[in-house]
Amino acid sequence: MKKCLLISYIVISNITFAQTPEILWSFDMNDMAFGQAAAADVNGNGFLDVCFSTYRNDGLLYMLEGDGSIIWTYDIGGCGDAAPVIYDVDMDGDLEVILAGSCNPTTFCIDADSGFVQWQTPMRGSDSPPVIGDVDNDGKPEIIHGQFGGYVLCLNGEDGSVVWELEVDPDSWIQTEPALLDANGDGQLDFVIATWSFGVNHKLFCYNGNDASLIWQSDAPEDVIYHGVSFGDMDNDGIVELVIGDYAGILHCFNATNGELNWEYQFPSNSYYIGAPTSMADLNNDGFLEVVFNDWFQIGAVDHNGELLWSYNIPDYGQAFRGIALADINGDAYPDLTFCSSEGKIISLRGENGAFIKNIDLKADFGDDDFELEFAPLIADFNNDGILDAFVAGGHAEYPDVENNFGRVYMVTWGEGNGPEWKMFRRDYHRSACICNDSLLNPQEPVAILNIRPTDMYQLYPNPAYDQLHIEINGNVQKTIILVDVMGRTIKTYSIYENNFDLDISMLPAGIYSIEILQGNDSATQLFVKE
Repeated sequence: MKKCLLISYIVISNITFAQTPEILWSFDMNDMAFGQAAAADVNGNGFLDVCFSTYRNDGLLYMLEGDGSIIWTYDIGGCGDAAPVIYDVDMDGDLEVILAGSCNPTTFCIDADSGFVQWQTPMRGSDSPPVIGDVDNDGKPEIIHGQFGGYVLCLNGEDGSVVWELEVDPDSWIQTEPALLDANGDGQLDFVIATWSFGVNHKLFCYNGNDASLIWQSDAPEDVIYHGVSFGDMDNDGIVELVIGDYAGILHCFNATNGELNWEYQFPSNSYYIGAPTSMADLNNDGFLEVVFNDWFQIGAVDHNGELLWSYNIPDYGQAFRGIALADINGDAYPDLTFCSSEGKIISLRGENGAFIKNIDLKADFGDDDFELEFAPLIADFNNDGILDAFVAGGHAEYPDVENNFGRVYMVTWGEGNGPEWKMFRRDYHRSACICNDSLLNPQEPVAILNIRPTDMYQLYPNPAYDQLHIEINGNVQKTIILVDVMGRTIKTYSIYENNFDLDISMLPAGIYSIEILQGNDSATQLFVKE
């Protein structure tokens, strides 16, 4: 039997204690923004910009600079509930914004730096955030999202033409964002959705992406479902797991290959409903993925066997309906949880144990008891100062008296952590909601990364890094550099004599890694985050 050893950190270098959050700027609208925004550098100035849509009394799609100034707005003709996505869907070298309209039943493709509408396609209306990927193997991206009336729509990214439309259940809505993955290992992208049934047909479905043919379905859910699955190989058996919650308060874990139910979890008390999306990461650095979820005012972390690790009660019975962003925000190399409470606060918790890190009361800043946050934070460095920021939106919305509505977005400096950044709804274009290393799909069980200690033997930067990691090493003797993944497996070994070395990490999936330096009888190890 192979042994699975826990990653242990006696001391991690460069730990930064929690800073006090500071509001960098705010921007007012005439209604709330729900869901989550999307961030990308759309105008090439080296800074992240942010895109979001608003509800009935405002009804605009906004593109703001990272400092809060307006790049452009576009009238979407009513409410926009589904999160946008920013992607080069026509492969022209420029980014576009894709938005599925809620009140105005139209899918929009808008040039990201100018606000010019490139195409728009009529559809049935949607609260389902779009997902993007090449599902028909034509070398071009397609767009998939759910619709009202129980349909799923697939469009060509270059012109918005319809690839296919699927009727799932006409007595339901497809509120969930599709999750895009190769579920059955055939090399073809598939998608997973669930129903918001108006009867009792509460189901999870997996379809082939190219022709929308059914792979499997499950009737395990016991109530309606609003948000889709998170996915990753939680137990390192080479098979991806899907985790989703329903309005019966039950968290379900499925085998992505065949839809078999692996386990279920429900809070023993105060279980009301799981409307929020789940998120995944290796929270405690044990080499396995954990999943976090929100049931009413309770946040829970569950391990790969379906056992509760810890729980946290959101103050004042708040809830985090739009989900939890995962990123190290305090520099300890463990992923932390950051979420918005409906009671108007941004809150961060330590991933390994649920301990409180920090919060900020935006309801108090706004000064109105009706102010709420129903938004999932973006976590990224928007002003390039080396500190992670949190972007959120809040306000008040009612119907039919929409004239009473109001909204405000905030950019808040949040912490000097290692990330990685969480820049869109469910973190990526496939809506995995997972800080996953692709090596976790390897069925080999993990080995330890043991006793990572602070060192002055060498420095590495930037951290987090994207394409290259620069290493400065003391001593004019031969050195061995070992690149190791979070499972403790050696990825590559280098033998060098130089004191300065640029390591190409562009081929690595996003995740946490370590660099071990061997020099004579000395050795030292440090962590870094690949974005």
